Amino acid sequence: MPASAEGPNPILSIDRSILAELFEIMGPDAFGAALASFDADLETSHAALESAAAAGDMAALRRTAHRIKGILSQFGAPGAAALAHEAEVAQAPELAQLATRLGAILPAVMAEVRGAAENLAAES
Repeated sequence: MPASAEGPNPILSIDRSILAELFEIMGPDAFGAALASFDADLETSHAALESAAAAGDMAALRRTAHRIKGILSQFGAPGAAALAHEAEVAQAPELAQLATRLGAILPAVMAEVRGAAENLAAES
């Protein structure tokens, strides 16, 4: 997990217990497929977030932030999901600022989830 002078970034924190529960319930093959879906869904949502921000479409930003919040919550990224929730309920101009911040951290969150999931699979 990337760290700053103050320590790990809580927005990038991953709740490994959520991933472990998914792995246990789904099994390795279905879990791998779900993780691939996570990547694809988050990449699509990231692109939609950037497009809505560029267009200044506040309604689309809120919808996309809501979708991202759900994806991140399901895969154990509570800090990033909380940021997505803040964006979902914010008003302009704060909404645009939060959406920009959310878009900026999504690649790192995806990498953190992927790394935690790979570690979990290797431990099993």
